[in-house]
Amino acid sequence: MIEITQDVFIKGLEGHYSHISPEKALADLNSELANKNIEGFPHSIWDLLHHMATWQEVVIASITGKEIDWDNITQNKNWPTEESKKLDANFDKLLTKFKEDFQKVEDLVKSVDFSKPIASWQDNPVMQALMVAITHNSYHLGQIMVLKKNLINKD
Repeated sequence: MIEITQDVFIKGLEGHYSHISPEKALADLNSELANKNIEGFPHSIWDLLHHMATWQEVVIASITGKEIDWDNITQNKNWPTEESKKLDANFDKLLTKFKEDFQKVEDLVKSVDFSKPIASWQDNPVMQALMVAITHNSYHLGQIMVLKKNLINKD
């Protein structure tokens, strides 16, 4: 049963049968495109990728037993600063960070006890944190694809 659960979670992360793969969604992005906004939509691709990377980091830290400063995340880390979005290199670093942490989440799926409680998540099990990572990424990858298609077709 553990192997089946691991397979389901890996396929969920990678988008099999449910959403676009993160690799495909993030392909061909650069800082200029990622930093553009569309009228009526509150976030850019850069914003969404930063948000996703932040929450992947939270899931990894939680599962590996680190203490989480929830206030700092919601008040300071959840979205990028306008200052950070001025340097093209910051987008490249963000993209790399997201991909590296994505791999860490996949590695955790293959090695953790799904039923282990996570203290920083009110003792909810690891399985729940992993499910949050999967559904959260899926939701925002969909937004990224809509933005990407609209931005490319707009130019």
